[in-house]
Amino acid sequence: MYFDAINPSLILQNNTPQEDFCGMTPSEIHHLIYDGWTDKSPIRLQPAIADETIEIIPFFRVVEELVRIIKRDEPVKLTARGFLPVKIPRELYNFRFIPEWYIDLRQAKVLREYDSSVISCARAIVKTSRLVKKVNGRLFLTEKGERLLQPDARSQLFSELLKTYTQIWAWGNMDGYAEAYGVQQLWGFSVHLLFQFGFTPQKVTFYAEKFLVAFPLIAEQFPLREYSNPIDDFERCYIIRTFERFLYWWGFVKIEGNTTMLDWKNQVISATPLLREVFLFD
Repeated sequence: MYFDAINPSLILQNNTPQEDFCGMTPSEIHHLIYDGWTDKSPIRLQPAIADETIEIIPFFRVVEELVRIIKRDEPVKLTARGFLPVKIPRELYNFRFIPEWYIDLRQAKVLREYDSSVISCARAIVKTSRLVKKVNGRLFLTEKGERLLQPDARSQLFSELLKTYTQIWAWGNMDGYAEAYGVQQLWGFSVHLLFQFGFTPQKVTFYAEKFLVAFPLIAEQFPLREYSNPIDDFERCYIIRTFERFLYWWGFVKIEGNTTMLDWKNQVISATPLLREVFLFD
């Protein structure tokens, strides 16, 4: 039987740390993309995450509390347009897990689901992760939702929600940019950048530039527009999706500076201790 000879130089190249990948090898990048959430990935969840850690992860708490409210009020009748009844978004927002400046600025007495990016996303995640089902305009917990809402299943609920958020639900649903799926597909590379540089404050554009050096073709997913350009559009998309609505919402970074989109390039990012408490990086 004939076997092609294995090319030693190719094996060496694939397993040699690359400067453009900030020390990662092509093989590790491959596993980040195609073997995420497996033992092959260089970035994995810690084998045991303390309940005290899970308790302070903001977006997890939003979703968990939403599921609890739906269980309490089951069945939850949706509005004629298919949204949560207004009492639920207000109750959920009053926990202040993730304050949103534009909601606080309005100080509106009525808060609707679509007024809050966080609550809209939480609703989408409970559906995508099949914790909740809709039947005839009403929401019910599924068997899976009932099971994962038990106190002894909290760690499993956390990993399920994080996996759904990073790998299954499309981040592009929350913004008007090009699909640019690579920003989400390579979320693990952004976590790698945080492990390497995040414990020293850095401007958010520092990470966007590192990402673009590693994956320059991603800018081609953004069309040339009259009032913008592909690089600026990539940077804003990357910062919104990766930092504001992933790493910040999940508590892995803190953001200093103007968060009202008026001066976003000068925002300063620092990793929080939660990063090392949740993720393990080989």
